[in-house]
Amino acid sequence: MSTDPSGPEPGGPSGPDSTPDGRSTIATTAPVRRTLTDAREIRALAHPVRVALLDALRREGSLTATEAGDLLDESPANCSFHLRTLAKYGYVEEAPGGTGRQRPWRRAIKGLNYELDNPEAETSAAAHELSRHFRSQIEHQQDVWDNTWSTYPKPWRDASFNFQGTTYLTADELVQVNREILAVVDRFIDRLDDPAHRPEGCMPVSVTAAAHPLPLSKRGN
Repeated sequence: MSTDPSGPEPGGPSGPDSTPDGRSTIATTAPVRRTLTDAREIRALAHPVRVALLDALRREGSLTATEAGDLLDESPANCSFHLRTLAKYGYVEEAPGGTGRQRPWRRAIKGLNYELDNPEAETSAAAHELSRHFRSQIEHQQDVWDNTWSTYPKPWRDASFNFQGTTYLTADELVQVNREILAVVDRFIDRLDDPAHRPEGCMPVSVTAAAHPLPLSKRGN
């Protein structure tokens, strides 16, 4: 299972994390999750602008199409179209306080689950396509960081990290690793929806973890 940039970070977007139930997830640690089982509703989300919009709404709380366009370098008309599509499938909803065309939108769900290994071939294909969009979003965020890291204060540059390692685990042990990673991120989950819980000096931070088996060598284990 993967966790996207829509999660805490991808979260929902929030890139892929592994989770115990073998599903791909947005915002895996959020208290309310919607399980996607229909290929149409999965494909409705499987678009780079829509994935980016959900990520932006997670960070900003609510946005008008114009504000979203400024953040994503997209036209307001294009953002408006994609927001309406997301609303049609229940991913976003209108937020209070809008007037005329300046209608703010917010996420209508806390998290999403969907099976990668679905018995329905069409649904499985849609889920894998969505997972690829999440990975692309993660890669884009990493590229932005690589190109702008020097503009951040030194404490943030020192605190950032990339980790890649290899070890030998059983499937049950890999499940435990995943749970422990999510438990660490869970400690800060209340800061996503309530700015009052965010300490002074904090910033939105992308946390990405992925774990999967590697091919065995010809020598076996």
